[in-house]
Amino acid sequence: MTILVDVILPVFIIIGFGYFVAWRNMFSESSVDGLMRFAQNFAVPVLLFASISRLDLGGNFNGLMWLAFYSGAFLSYFVGWFVSRRFLGRSPEDAVAIGFCCLFSNSLLLGVPIMERAYGAEAISGNLAIISIHSPLLYTFGITMMEFTRARGQGMSISRVASRALIGVIRTPLVIGILCGLIANGLLSAGLVLPEGFWAAADMMARSALPAALFGLGACSTATVPRGIPRPSCCAAFARWCCIRWSPTGWARSFSFRYRRCARR
Repeated sequence: MTILVDVILPVFIIIGFGYFVAWRNMFSESSVDGLMRFAQNFAVPVLLFASISRLDLGGNFNGLMWLAFYSGAFLSYFVGWFVSRRFLGRSPEDAVAIGFCCLFSNSLLLGVPIMERAYGAEAISGNLAIISIHSPLLYTFGITMMEFTRARGQGMSISRVASRALIGVIRTPLVIGILCGLIANGLLSAGLVLPEGFWAAADMMARSALPAALFGLGACSTATVPRGIPRPSCCAAFARWCCIRWSPTGWARSFSFRYRRCARR
């Protein structure tokens, strides 16, 4: 109970506060749009840039960790896509969109602040290592699947579809922030030194990212209150809960069991 109150509750208080002020019309719809545009297009990319550029990628590179996380993400996509096509009767484009929703699990907006509050700022290096390829990998996969689905029957070449998907990914602000962070990480490792004023400005901007995004997330929720039981949303939530949660758990138990067996030998 103490963990719930001290670690998780503050994050959802910010989301709930955003929902409350928007619900009571104390924060206009245009203000919500402006806040989310600031958070998603500027503050969060700067947060990713500042964090990844100073991350020890070599020390935090863990292939098993990436395998455990992304196997669940891709499994969640295909489960959502299959259920949408087979049981919900959705169009191919809708099925890809629902599967795309199943790929993501709020590992940035919820995962980073909860992990930081629970274990300290030093513990989020694993989160950042996952996030460093999160958007480039998953956005590329999702947009490519959508472009190929839309191109069926239009006679478009594979190279043209791939180029359209790549352009769509590169224009994404989160991907831009991550790629700039990876480039800066390499340059800093090679000996580049940036002035402290630059990092102070980046850190000031980065500190505003998560509170603004969480507040805006709650405010946006007032416009997306479902009526009845939306089956696609339930499908996406169930697929993410089953696959993204339990797949890493299964991998962890498997690796732990094998490690114990090897240690005994």
